Amino acid sequence: MSRDPLIKTVTPSRYLQENPPENYIDRLFPGSWINHNFSIWIGHEEDNTAWEILSEAREEVDKFSKDILVDRYFDKLNKDERLVSALEEIYIAEGSDWCWWYGDEHISENAEEFDDLYRKHLINVYKILDKDVPPILLIPIIREDRRCKPTVEITGFISPIIDGEVSNYFEWLGAGFIDVHRCGGVMHRSEGMLQHIYYGFNLDKMFLRFDPVRDFSYFPIPSLIFSVNFLKPQMFNLDVAVSIETMRINAILSKYNNGMKEKGVSLEIPSVAIKKILEIAVPFKNLQAGENEEIAFFVVIKREEMELERYPYKGYISFKVPTPDFEAIMWHV
Repeated sequence: MSRDPLIKTVTPSRYLQENPPENYIDRLFPGSWINHNFSIWIGHEEDNTAWEILSEAREEVDKFSKDILVDRYFDKLNKDERLVSALEEIYIAEGSDWCWWYGDEHISENAEEFDDLYRKHLINVYKILDKDVPPILLIPIIREDRRCKPTVEITGFISPIIDGEVSNYFEWLGAGFIDVHRCGGVMHRSEGMLQHIYYGFNLDKMFLRFDPVRDFSYFPIPSLIFSVNFLKPQMFNLDVAVSIETMRINAILSKYNNGMKEKGVSLEIPSVAIKKILEIAVPFKNLQAGENEEIAFFVVIKREEMELERYPYKGYISFKVPTPDFEAIMWHV
C-alpha cells in the first residue's frame, strides 16, 4: 500500500495532528452491543457470583501491592514478579465474555470447561500470593439443572408414519414438543431454522420431528447435518445428513466413550424422512436404553463441522423410557 501512488499511508496520531477533531462527545452512553445494556453480563445469580469472587481476588492483589510499597527494599521473595503474575491472572478473569456463558441467556457444550477455567485463574491468584484458596472457588458456578422444560409434555404413545409429512392430526397428538424460541441460545438471533421439536415414543422406539420456520428448500445451504446428541443413559450421536437440493437423507448412529467415537459401534438408521418436516424413529435398544431410564439429548445443526444452531438453546430435552402401563398412568392428562 505504501508503494501505491494513489494511497497515502499515515499513522492514526499523524492523521489526528493534521486533522484535529472539530466536535467532541461529552458523554458515552454505558451499555454493550446487546440490547444497549449490561443484562447479559450482570443480574443473574451465576453472573453475580462470578463478579463477586473476582472482586474479592482483586482486593487481595491490591493488598499485596500495598505491602510491596512498604518492604520492597527488604523483600527476598521477589514479590514484584509475583504481583505481575497475579495481575495477569486477574486481567484474564476480568474479560467480560466469561459472563457470556453464565446465566440463562446462552449455553455451550463447553460451559462447564469455561466455568472450571475461570475459577482456576482466580485460584491461581491466591496460590501466587501464598493465600488460602476460598472454598467457593472449588464449587462450580454453573447450576447443574439444565433440563429444558417442554411447552407440552408427552401424554401418550404415538406411532407416526416416517414420511416427512404430517399425515394426519392424530399421529403426533400424544407427543411432547418444545417451542425452541423459549430458550436462550449461544448467539443472539431473532429467528433460527427450526420453530418446534416434537418428541415421543411407543414401547419400542422414540420419535423425533423437526418443524422448520420455512420450507427446508428455503435454506441457502446445499447440505446440512442434523446432529442429535444423546447424553443419557449412554452417549450416542445420531448424524442425519441432508442434501437440501435433492432432499436425499442418511442417518448414522454412533456410540461415544470418554468423548471418543467407539470403533465398530455405528449403524445406519433407516427410519428417517424429510419433506415438509424432518422425522426420525430410533429403537430404544439401539440407544441401550431400558424402561424408566432417562433419555437426555440436544440437537445441533451443522454445515460440515461448523455448528450453526443448537436446540434447545438452553440445556437438553429429557424423558423416561416408558413402561407398558404408561398410558394407564397418564389417563387423567
